[in-house]
Amino acid sequence: TADQRRKEISIRKVLGASVNGLLKLLTFSFLKLIILAIVIGTPIAWYLMDQWLDGFAYRVSLSGWYFAAAAVIVTVVGLVTVIGRSFKVALTDPAKTLKVE
Repeated sequence: TADQRRKEISIRKVLGASVNGLLKLLTFSFLKLIILAIVIGTPIAWYLMDQWLDGFAYRVSLSGWYFAAAAVIVTVVGLVTVIGRSFKVALTDPAKTLKVE
């Protein structure tokens, strides 16, 4: 997305946008998608794991901590990836980007 929006980011930089503002712009949309995926996936995973674990003689109970830890790890990895890529795009020279386009 950052590569696709490179021209928009360059125009925003020329108009005075800060790097922090650009990072917020790019990461907010991905953060919404990550949270949506967690909200949809957690109940489905909980149900499927509960059904699967019922088939064992020694049943392990599910705890919310497992899903919370997975959600935090997914969010951190996603944000680090998106921020790293967005930071690279936000630091490029807008003149070079707009000249190529």
